Amino acid sequence: MKITPLDNYLLLKVSKVQAIGGIMMPEQHQTEDEIAEVVAWGLKVEKAWHRGDRVLCINGSGQPTTNKTLVLVREDNVIGLVKDE
Repeated sequence: MKITPLDNYLLLKVSKVQAIGGIMMPEQHQTEDEIAEVVAWGLKVEKAWHRGDRVLCINGSGQPTTNKTLVLVREDNVIGLVKDE
């Protein structure tokens, strides 16, 4: 199945389960913001995104898809660009 975001949405690849203090926590119980990878974007986004960009987004702001690793997030809910130094 191919998912194409509309308008100002980004399709992001995220990790659904993370370890916090040795305990595996489902995504809906995490309180920290998430780092995700940009997969695709809609035609009305304002920034020039690139496939593979790593972004920091507000936790819980994404709309889950049928693919368990992909979520749709409004561009406004992306709060930072992550770069390795």
